[in-house]
Amino acid sequence: MKYITKTSELLQLLDRLSDQKYIAYDSEFIRERTFYPELCLIQLATKEEIAVIDCKAEVQLDLLFKFLENFSGEVVMHGCLQDLEILGLYDCLPLKVCDTQIASSLIGFKPQIGLQSLCSDLLNIDLPKTLSRSNWLKRPLAEDEIKYAADDVRHLILLFEILKDKLDELNRISWFQDDCEALKKEAGGNYCIKFLYRVMHSNKKLLVDPNYLLTLIEWREIKAKSLNKPRQWILADRYIKKIAYDRNFSIKDLPFKSEQSIVEINEALSSYETKEIKIVSNKGRSDPEEISFFYKSLAEKGLELNLNKEVISSKVEVNSYLRREPLVRYGSAWRKAIIKDIQDSFNDPSRS
Repeated sequence: MKYITKTSELLQLLDRLSDQKYIAYDSEFIRERTFYPELCLIQLATKEEIAVIDCKAEVQLDLLFKFLENFSGEVVMHGCLQDLEILGLYDCLPLKVCDTQIASSLIGFKPQIGLQSLCSDLLNIDLPKTLSRSNWLKRPLAEDEIKYAADDVRHLILLFEILKDKLDELNRISWFQDDCEALKKEAGGNYCIKFLYRVMHSNKKLLVDPNYLLTLIEWREIKAKSLNKPRQWILADRYIKKIAYDRNFSIKDLPFKSEQSIVEINEALSSYETKEIKIVSNKGRSDPEEISFFYKSLAEKGLELNLNKEVISSKVEVNSYLRREPLVRYGSAWRKAIIKDIQDSFNDPSRS
């Protein structure tokens, strides 16, 4: 294992990685008191070597990000949505992402399975969990902490090769590729739009124009970025939801210490009607019979395919779909076909 603290060492590593088929990737970061995550370590691995990059040292990380963005091989990660979102903040999104958590879910493992459980089940290797709460910002790091971080990538490529073989046996490689592409789109998507639909996902009727709400969410995003503070410190989610659904709550009731924030919000909201983003309006409660039919059909399809039904679609996604809200995961061809079959069956006049 190589612990990298210099740009010269990083350049040598990237030279060795350039012709690899696979690179395993993980990172350790802190994001408790800031908007932008503070990268502490980046772990990379091939079949031959492991490198732990100290992000707090004098290392030009932009060289690594540029390398990853143009790497022609496959970048193997586990449960990598947050990692991709962080890379996106540095204008870096790898060309080919392979998520072992997605791969395992498509061969019958539970969704969101942890790396430790997967290593135990497939490799009979027990990874330690004792240092998961380490303070990755402190320096120097202890040897066992560095080894613990390295373990997050040590077995990823072997795991992926095993999972890929099983996917191939089930003829689900294309499913896996579709879902990894969907994950990249989700990571690179517009957070404000995604959060808007989360707010709108309610059985209540939206009381304000969606673009009005979107403008408020965008103001919070801009403010959080400019101050490098967590979104919740600027304006908690619950207050945005109160604006959306509480008739007795308005902008003037927001709990700001300074009137300046209210002034800024009102200035932003003055032009919300000029937005050209098309938002699907909240339609209130969905048809209970249709929801029940979807849930039942998904359970049956999951048993048929030996998949956890949540892998095909979660209940939240079903409700969003029936409200005609956009869903990234429903863009996967295999999942789209299943959802279409269920919808067609529900609409079939002979069903009743």
